[in-house]
Amino acid sequence: MWVGNSLSFVLTRLDVLLLDPKFTWIQRLKACLGIACGLEHLHDHKGTHQSVVHGHIRSANILLDRNWNAYITDFGLSRYGKDNEDHRLLFFDEEIPLGYFDPIYKDTVLLTKESDVYSLGVVLFEALCSRPCIDNSYEDARRSLPILIKKNYLEHKLDSVLDDNLRKQIGQNCFDTFVELAYQCLESNKSRRPTTNLVVSTLKTALEYQEVFEAKANRLLDFEEICPPGGSDLVILYTTSIKGIRKTSKDCSRVHSLLKSLKGCMYSDFRDELQKLGKLTALPRLFIKGRYIGGANDIFLLHEQGKFQPLVRDILNISEEPCKRCSGARSVVCRKCNGSNILKSVEGGRTMCTECNKNGLIKCPICF
Repeated sequence: MWVGNSLSFVLTRLDVLLLDPKFTWIQRLKACLGIACGLEHLHDHKGTHQSVVHGHIRSANILLDRNWNAYITDFGLSRYGKDNEDHRLLFFDEEIPLGYFDPIYKDTVLLTKESDVYSLGVVLFEALCSRPCIDNSYEDARRSLPILIKKNYLEHKLDSVLDDNLRKQIGQNCFDTFVELAYQCLESNKSRRPTTNLVVSTLKTALEYQEVFEAKANRLLDFEEICPPGGSDLVILYTTSIKGIRKTSKDCSRVHSLLKSLKGCMYSDFRDELQKLGKLTALPRLFIKGRYIGGANDIFLLHEQGKFQPLVRDILNISEEPCKRCSGARSVVCRKCNGSNILKSVEGGRTMCTECNKNGLIKCPICF
């Protein structure tokens, strides 16, 4: 992290890089963390009780070097003063950097550390959506990214705004942490916005989540890349229900049960597809996110070594913690018969409950 007005080596503006599809999510996340660290340094001079409010945080004022280190520039609107001091700033409306600027400024004419946090929130969403804050190709609400984000976030339609290719790179824990933080930065009430210290610590957590996610994803790189139709983001098992060959039937049944316990997807008798993939051999055959894992022996060897569940945990949204309802048993007592498996009729007769098994248990509705 570095802050300044002039640099002696070649750097690239963040607003330009954000439009580059080769600029990966983890690179963007590290850049965002660098910006937040720079703002934390400006807002909190350790031991001096002094702070600098930048006043003009935007992606065009962030430069990145070849190692994706962030540099904050353009201190033309910055104000220096006591740590708890707000700064009055007056300039013509046409000079206001649209989109990035704290919307409460027009009412208060005050530039605060929370104003910088708001602008940072806009930059975070620029990084996530791969688009500029103001897109003049639109003439409706889509023109302003902050307005578009707030509208879609409240309607639970945020995915419609995101960069689809970028979203596929992001682990769910990282995504949830990042989006919640970025949205908090855009809060209308400045007292609800996080401090730069909290922004930095939260982005570090998001980065840790992402690094764990990518480490798990890289495990699949050890397997042959063969993708069944539409299988780039799926767990696909080719199996069969035919019981003519005893070993095949037994293997399919065992793998089917294993994947079913992990909420997997099964395809039956797609022999033509397998032939095109060059894998027309004894079933079952398993593919995960376009990678060929193997047959029954390969799958159960991975399972015995504790390597199978990590391969499918993220894509099948499997929690490492036991279910709070069934404590990992994957079944609960049937509410219809209270676990007796017997129902009493008004006439006094008895019938077997159709909702549960003979032990009065049903599948846990959370696990399945």
